[in-house]
Amino acid sequence: MRERKRNEVINLLREDANRLRASDRGLQIWLIGSYAVGNWDTFSDIDVVCVSDVPPVSENLSPQPSLSHKPVLH
Repeated sequence: MRERKRNEVINLLREDANRLRASDRGLQIWLIGSYAVGNWDTFSDIDVVCVSDVPPVSENLSPQPSLSHKPVLH
């Protein structure tokens, strides 16, 4: 039962990832946290990290420095 629930969540994430990658071929989506390692419980959330080599397009976002530059701490 537990493994089936985890597989259902992972399959739904794969479907969403495939839809997102259709418009962004450089997109990587990583499942992290308790679902990734298999020690989740009923109170666990689903943690994902999305990485793209395409900058976001939004009028609300200003260009950000490349990660190759030294980060600025505030």
